[in-house]
Amino acid sequence: MPHEMGPFPEMPAPPTQRRNGRLWTVRIVPHGRPADGVSTITCTYPRCITSVRKCRTPAEARSAALEHLALHVRGAHSGPENVFCRCRVEGCTWHPAPERCGGSVCLVVVPDRYGRVWHLAEMCARCAAATLRSKIINGGQAPAPSGRHQTKAGGAPVPGQVGTPYPSFVGADASPTAAPKQKSSAPAATVPSSIPAQAASKNAPSVQAPSGTGGKKAALLTPSGKVLLSSAHATCLSHVWSYLASRRPGATPEARLLAFVCTLRAACSGLANLTAQDLSGMRLKDPEAALRDLTASGWLAGATPDEVLQADTTPVACDVPDLQAPDPRLTAVTKNARPRLSGWAQRIFGHKRLRKHSAEVKLLAAYTSSCATQNGAGRVRVEEAAAVACVSPQTLVSAVRTLTQADWCAEARVEDEWLVFRLDDEVAGFAPHAGCPPVRPTSRPRRTGGWSTTMDRSRGSEGEDERVAEARRTLGLAFSLDIERAMTCGACAADGVVHDVPPPHAAPRPVRYNALGQRESLTGRQAGVVQALLARVAGSAPRSTADVRLAAVWWAAHARGPGGCRLSGPRLARVPVPDAASALAELAAARWITTDVEAVLAASDLDPVTAAVPDLAGDDSRLRVGRDSAAAICGWLRRVLAHGRLEFKPSHLKLAALYVTAHSQPCGLMEGQAMELAEVAVLDSTDEAHAATRLLTEAGWLDDFRIADDGTLTARMSAEAVHFAANTRIMHEPHTHPPASPELNDHALTLIRGREQDIAAWVAAYRVAHRHGPPWKTIFQGCFGLAQDAYDPAVESAVRLLFQNGWLAGRGLPYGTRPGRRFHGSRRTQVATGVSDVPGRVV
Repeated sequence: MPHEMGPFPEMPAPPTQRRNGRLWTVRIVPHGRPADGVSTITCTYPRCITSVRKCRTPAEARSAALEHLALHVRGAHSGPENVFCRCRVEGCTWHPAPERCGGSVCLVVVPDRYGRVWHLAEMCARCAAATLRSKIINGGQAPAPSGRHQTKAGGAPVPGQVGTPYPSFVGADASPTAAPKQKSSAPAATVPSSIPAQAASKNAPSVQAPSGTGGKKAALLTPSGKVLLSSAHATCLSHVWSYLASRRPGATPEARLLAFVCTLRAACSGLANLTAQDLSGMRLKDPEAALRDLTASGWLAGATPDEVLQADTTPVACDVPDLQAPDPRLTAVTKNARPRLSGWAQRIFGHKRLRKHSAEVKLLAAYTSSCATQNGAGRVRVEEAAAVACVSPQTLVSAVRTLTQADWCAEARVEDEWLVFRLDDEVAGFAPHAGCPPVRPTSRPRRTGGWSTTMDRSRGSEGEDERVAEARRTLGLAFSLDIERAMTCGACAADGVVHDVPPPHAAPRPVRYNALGQRESLTGRQAGVVQALLARVAGSAPRSTADVRLAAVWWAAHARGPGGCRLSGPRLARVPVPDAASALAELAAARWITTDVEAVLAASDLDPVTAAVPDLAGDDSRLRVGRDSAAAICGWLRRVLAHGRLEFKPSHLKLAALYVTAHSQPCGLMEGQAMELAEVAVLDSTDEAHAATRLLTEAGWLDDFRIADDGTLTARMSAEAVHFAANTRIMHEPHTHPPASPELNDHALTLIRGREQDIAAWVAAYRVAHRHGPPWKTIFQGCFGLAQDAYDPAVESAVRLLFQNGWLAGRGLPYGTRPGRRFHGSRRTQVATGVSDVPGRVV
């Protein structure tokens, strides 16, 4: 017999529905092969049919995109009544200023910095004022206090402007082509003149780039959101400049410019790939003469100038004999830094302020930009600058004057043996900037009972309950708003219910994804596999050097992945150790890995050599993992070792970082053994393990650590590194569920058949009254009539079925149970049609 269900509290009436602001996104995308240069237009708006014509030139594609955007502007004739700001719907991530929405809703076009994407959205005037490169097409008025004037972007006080709701699209000023053009250098954060006045005056200081000599200039970013030239990359460039100044390859400035590009590409391997497109991008007056200069001097070999000039798309491999042997000055230019440095150099050489100038001016611009500080000011030695630009110190004065006339430097002068300069504000973004740019804050935190905001997790309010403050410190990023509300719930306290703090391993952490959509953290089961993998490699691989041990961990992780451990010459270059070939030879000699080193060096990525690790061939349940999880572990290992705080660290520190990250709980607390860390990182004693963890703390990977007298190591991950730790409870064995008996399953179905929506509504009403989710025991008592200390496996199976079928959500989150997607879909159907949509059975 099913248990009787008590009366359910009434559900609150749904709020009045408002329409979200519309959004049109028009993009220029390549059609077919990118090398053909053919583009088409796409639009994300539903039921929109874009033009199918193929554009042969960028100008034609841009014109077609703006024509299509103009059609949407003409069709957007509806008024702003009951319309939410589209920027608010997207979380206010389009602008850096965390402002509240305000003013009338207006039609705004926002082009991207590259001129290939246009967003047309219905936004409020305040968000439009804070968004870079925005242009108001129609309507909009920002709220203004009485008796005060508003200020235009130009600075003249004018009375408030009253906009009209989307009139017809007429006039040249209303065209999307009237959006402010962006310079191809650092993004100029200016406020459009058509933005409502008071909103512009309020938000302009937060979005405008600083001028003058004071303050940091806005850094240029890559398409993935990273700083174009970080401080670590500037250090790499300083070694490259030192090499060019001492070695002085080439007898002309154009040859020196080509040598600089080849040095960036051949810093570690001694091999530089060149195409005719690379030479045209440098805009050399005589590229053939520059190539012949370098080949005649013996600095460049392996290809003739004619072969390079005829290589349109297929690169030609050119040898740099001077870099075949490892140069101590260029060891910092790793394979991860080379693409960033090459892209930075290409953007400087192709900049519109330099593209028509000579090679010595371009070299001097690149040299001064890499040596400048974050505010654009700096100084370099005249002798070294002349050696880099391949000119005499007397001729350098003329090149400096040209840089000032080209507006690359706001001021530059020669004082004794120093060249003192200050970059123009528009190009100050090419200077090195420390760290990553700050995350754009949202307009307001969404406190819906889920995860709390970063500010809420990092620090509590004054007068906070001691239990809540202790839970906040213990759980770290795993502390959620539901836990805080459950511990401070007055309704539960009135009923005599006291909720405890969940243990650190039971509170999951929200998952964070990188710019490529990849999950940064491990699951609990994947973390257990990494722990077992580190212990297995530490016990079986030869204990010679940390580089060999790190290479063994790398290949052991790939041996568990799909396709096994496949090796080739190019893949050896991607292993994060200085000499992967020597490490492979040592492991093969110790029979830890079975492969032919010569065959691996001769193999290519298209035809790799499959290697085997005999020690991992057994059926160990701790190492048992699926193909997708094995691939995720390989990707996690690559991202951790390539992190900015670990990329240039020695191998024993990287191994120590892998150990502490794999043993960290979701809250960031880590507990392990110092001797285990020493064994994994090829250290000799706990004193060396103490020194390694201290260096990790100084590098920002750990916040603090402690090694007890019995050798127990406890540490806390930093806020940046904790996202790589497991976000759920660590599991050392595969989690298996015993199959439920048919009788138990049928009984569970009988308990909930026809009552799914009522149970979900009871959970929703509980969240309204208590502001947090009910524990499972409370659901057992309120919905199934169980006693306080009673237990029924059929009732537990029934609640599990509700989670599996989508009627409930938040499973595994402490005090996070809430109605699921099936309940919300049923309520929407019932409100729209007036007919209840409750299934008669569980599907």
